Amino acid sequence: MCFSEAYTESPVLREWLERFGIRVRGDAEVYAVYGRDRDVLRALREVDRVVVGVSPPGVDARLAAFELRELSNLGGVECEVVEVAVYDVDRERCREAERTHGVRCVGDVDELVRAVEIVVEAASAQAVLEYACRVLEAGRHLVVASTGALSKLPRCGTGYVFAMSGGAGGVDVAASTGGRVRHVVRKAAAAGEDSGPAEELYWRYPQSLNTSMTYKLAGAGEVWVELRRDAPPGYIIHEVEHQWGRVQIRAENKAEGTTSYAAALSLYNTLKNAARLVKGGRVVVGTFAVL
Repeated sequence: MCFSEAYTESPVLREWLERFGIRVRGDAEVYAVYGRDRDVLRALREVDRVVVGVSPPGVDARLAAFELRELSNLGGVECEVVEVAVYDVDRERCREAERTHGVRCVGDVDELVRAVEIVVEAASAQAVLEYACRVLEAGRHLVVASTGALSKLPRCGTGYVFAMSGGAGGVDVAASTGGRVRHVVRKAAAAGEDSGPAEELYWRYPQSLNTSMTYKLAGAGEVWVELRRDAPPGYIIHEVEHQWGRVQIRAENKAEGTTSYAAALSLYNTLKNAARLVKGGRVVVGTFAVL
């Protein structure tokens, strides 16, 4: 990431930005936030600009693009043009994103693939099956939110596929042990109530069971799913039991419809780490599955 001017409300951050030659202007397109994840998240919800998080020294803020001392890396750098584009079959929604977020609304997937290096899917399992190979065969990389669709995606292309871990937790245990997982999903907006193996249930409820399939894809021997609609309004609840020793996880995530805010943050974090790896990163923290 590179920028030559920004606006910030933090006196500390203003001093550091100016120290390294970054102009601080009230009308700058970049809004720089100094603080923790909650501060960055608040700005993302409330500010209609490009939000860049900067964390204090020693603070592990996953949504921050920089730690304060890393701003020195921006000094004197000639910024590249970074193009952000969006494609949506709903053309009005695509144009609305262009008007409100400053991204380019493209006419089709092929135009999107030509415009970017990494494509993020945040649409549906069907979209993954329909478009993923076109992305990968063009040598582009793909970050997937509808992770369950990967169970039917053929091998194709040379690009990498990055699957987000989702908002429930415990994927590392499933990947490491290969044991049995019981996953209770409580979503008021789910299309129905059901139970069964994840790989069978997923295609009946693809918008509700991506995390269940993530456990399976990560290496769990069996994932038994119970889908219920008894969550309180505005929340999605995951109860996860790993039948290896005794591991129990309960996550209560704020949500809108069938998607939680934690899942959205997981998608963003996956994109950020994918970009680091593609750009030359060499250290990967945590276990994972290579398919």
